[in-house]
Amino acid sequence: SSKMADEASTFTSAIASTIVGSPTGKSMPVKDLRKAVLLTLQLDLDDKKSKKQFKKAVQSMESDGRLTLSGEGVAKLSKSARKEAKSGSSGDKKKKSSAKKDKKKRKQSVDDAESEPKKQKKASVDEEDDIE
Repeated sequence: SSKMADEASTFTSAIASTIVGSPTGKSMPVKDLRKAVLLTLQLDLDDKKSKKQFKKAVQSMESDGRLTLSGEGVAKLSKSARKEAKSGSSGDKKKKSSAKKDKKKRKQSVDDAESEPKKQKKASVDEEDDIE
């Protein structure tokens, strides 16, 4: 059953990062969200099993208080879940380290940025790839 748990966390982190990457960065219609998440995970949009897993992940996030679902079917990510998705504490390790390094670099010094424009550029390009 650990595979199921794995898949669930894959779904929940995909849900969180999808919402954070959406235009509002806070919420999106659950139908759009499901489509985006299934595409992200390269699953069949009409696959009943995938839809079920998506629903389970949403419910588990609801019970964790990381997500709320409105009557209109809009999934809203909680502040803590948004923070988590942005800092990449869940999700794959590569994203995690690049996001963290990036933040540190920005914090450390803005003046450093001028001395190494190449690195800065690459970092921002990587971030955009993550959103898709």
